[in-house]
Amino acid sequence: MKKHINPLKTNWRNFTTTSKKVTTPFMDSAKAPELNVKLKTSEIKADSLKNLNVSSKVNSSGGSKLPGLSKLHNNPKNIIKRFKNNSKGNDKTRNFVYGRRNTLEKREEFNNMYRIMSRDEQDRYHDFENHKHYSKINKNPAKPGKLDLNGVKNRRLGAAFSRVISKIAEDNVGAYTEGDDFWDADRLAMRTINKESIYKCRMSREKHNVIVALDSSPSCSAEAHLYSQIAIECIKYGDIELYDAPNARLVHMYSNKNNKFVEFLTLEDLKKNVHRWSLFKNRTIIFFGDFDGVNVVFNSTSNNKVYYFCSKNKLDCEDKIKYKNMKGISHNFRNLKMIPGIWDLNKFMDACKKLK
Repeated sequence: MKKHINPLKTNWRNFTTTSKKVTTPFMDSAKAPELNVKLKTSEIKADSLKNLNVSSKVNSSGGSKLPGLSKLHNNPKNIIKRFKNNSKGNDKTRNFVYGRRNTLEKREEFNNMYRIMSRDEQDRYHDFENHKHYSKINKNPAKPGKLDLNGVKNRRLGAAFSRVISKIAEDNVGAYTEGDDFWDADRLAMRTINKESIYKCRMSREKHNVIVALDSSPSCSAEAHLYSQIAIECIKYGDIELYDAPNARLVHMYSNKNNKFVEFLTLEDLKKNVHRWSLFKNRTIIFFGDFDGVNVVFNSTSNNKVYYFCSKNKLDCEDKIKYKNMKGISHNFRNLKMIPGIWDLNKFMDACKKLK
């Protein structure tokens, strides 16, 4: 206590009352009656818990899973696995989507499925149906031989394309894994509590594949030779997802196992707008095409980084961006890198040199 300070007076706390304590039978514990109540309880058997919707997993966040595509977002491995499973076998809904309804029974079954679809789902199906017929891609591309007159030019294209992939590839953006590439901020913050060694507070991240989509619609017939060469270069890499995308709608996926483009979409995928890139989130996408699929590309910039190698000239591309910006379409042009005037091999090589 500090000097020259009067201590607190606490005498007022020592008070008494003159009233007598009144007791009642219920207040006096000795005279209180005893309650003779027996609770009937039954044992809970383990089998009865099976009928309850209770998750017994460790570290479960509780609640039901989000509907739709939430489990596939930010997980390219699950997306590829799903697409590969869809392309296997004789899937009925995939046959319906790609128009194989050659019997009366199949047509009636498809009509019944179509009737129970909502208006939005029907519109998405018709959107895919219209653009599916635009696909003019060769599903079984022949790889060039070792002796080719255009071998030198193809090697130049391969070198330029590899530089593009190295510049814009998604590197270390996936799920956290054990490694020594980055510091783990959460584990560093917990060191004050658990006294963990600082050398164990490091991690790595999975690498995501780069998505390459090629417009195979008739409006890009002049650029078909360039796009076919790019497709041949893409299949040489194991970390590229190659899609046939007429007017930016996904129709076919290239299968490295089968060495050809395969059908991979089902009716459920069309309902969820997968052909318009709804599954892609936090991905890097390279699209080659014209303005026919510009709405799909611009909408995807809200969640993805898009490199748009457009066949139109620079002034047309700038006008299109201004027009779409005024129309209020959902977009994020900070995630868009538009490279105009790419209609032949020389233009593509010049753009690769300027790309940063």
